[in-house]
Amino acid sequence: MFMVLAIIIVFLAAMLTLIRQSEVPAQSIITGSNEHSQKLRNVVQSCFDESIKQQMLLFGLQGGYITPRATIDSLDIDGFLVPYYVYGDIQVIPDADMLRDYQLASSVESGLMDCINDFTDFTYPVEYTPPRVKAQILPSNVGFSLELPAKISVGDSILIVPPMYSASVNSRLGQTMAVARTIASGKDAPSGMVDLSLLDEISEQNYNITVFPYDDESFFYVITDNHDRIYDMPFRYQFAVKVVR
Repeated sequence: MFMVLAIIIVFLAAMLTLIRQSEVPAQSIITGSNEHSQKLRNVVQSCFDESIKQQMLLFGLQGGYITPRATIDSLDIDGFLVPYYVYGDIQVIPDADMLRDYQLASSVESGLMDCINDFTDFTYPVEYTPPRVKAQILPSNVGFSLELPAKISVGDSILIVPPMYSASVNSRLGQTMAVARTIASGKDAPSGMVDLSLLDEISEQNYNITVFPYDDESFFYVITDNHDRIYDMPFRYQFAVKVVR
């Protein structure tokens, strides 16, 4: 008798659980553009654009390095760490592709993450995967693509946010970096001089080149691009040279 009663109780408990589960509505998956996903995309795009401009400026002021190199010294110029491109008779000119991928693109990712702040200010819960940024340095601009998959929980619905974003900055960064490499690899660079014919050629491209002494052994170049502006300021690219004595 007690065995039968126990079986009936277990059966009724199982049935009650199934009934309760059936009463919970399944979450619907919604893709495409809607009010909430567009609002989140606006937040991401705004942070993406702002991070690009901030990191582009720092990229130029620190000679292509957002994170300074540990192996070669840098000069502290007004709080910016300007790397040596020439250290005595050794050239340490960085690879442009490395700077693009491991300095510029990765720093834009970090700045974006700081800006969105885990979407804590967003009205509804947001789940997302870490962003991936790619940069492409073109002759007249720098293009960026961002992949940031995200979904928003709104009531009984899951909103899938389109993951792809893009942005660009009008900047001759590739050409400016080429100018820096040309100067640093010139025969006069280790002695702290600039070839006048080279200087005239660069000036014709709407660049200003200024050389400042730092101490008895070091000086730094400031390449100012008067063609394009960020935050309404001419773009500047800086690098340092330690002279041979």
